[in-house]
Amino acid sequence: NTCSNISAQDAACFLSLKRNKGAVSMEELEHVLRALEPGQDVSPVLLAVLSHAAHEGPASLQKSFQQVRKFAEKLWDVPRLRVQVLFALLRLELRTETVEVKDICKHFEDLLSTVGPSSTDATEVWLRYLDFVQGVHGTVQVPRPNDLHLRALRSVQDQEIYREKAQMILQGLEIH
Repeated sequence: NTCSNISAQDAACFLSLKRNKGAVSMEELEHVLRALEPGQDVSPVLLAVLSHAAHEGPASLQKSFQQVRKFAEKLWDVPRLRVQVLFALLRLELRTETVEVKDICKHFEDLLSTVGPSSTDATEVWLRYLDFVQGVHGTVQVPRPNDLHLRALRSVQDQEIYREKAQMILQGLEIH
């Protein structure tokens, strides 16, 4: 049986029920993600998969993040879904604070290379990265905010929106 055009909430409920009966495989996650209605936020689906690992502790959550990342990196045939999963996963990693700062930076860099400069997502990724770096400025192996800002200026297509929001970040203001 193949489902299609399901909502992210329905998918998350299904995976939560499935998870209660045992672990959710990456194959099952892939089937559910591919069945999502276009434009759905994948975050609730990822939360449903990762929540069980979170209850088991930081090491289990870290392992689950790595498994989902490896899985998402293989979604070459659906680049938009690949970007959505990687970006949502990165946002979840930022919220949980279980991933090392240098790894978060690597994940941002990987996501930027996946998204590409002409993508509409690129501006949002650069802004999130700048906000993250601004918050951990001075940490070893983290780019300086101004250097990152200059890289972004050379990369993003929508300069006006980027400049406006980046200025707020660099001044220490909330952009959300």
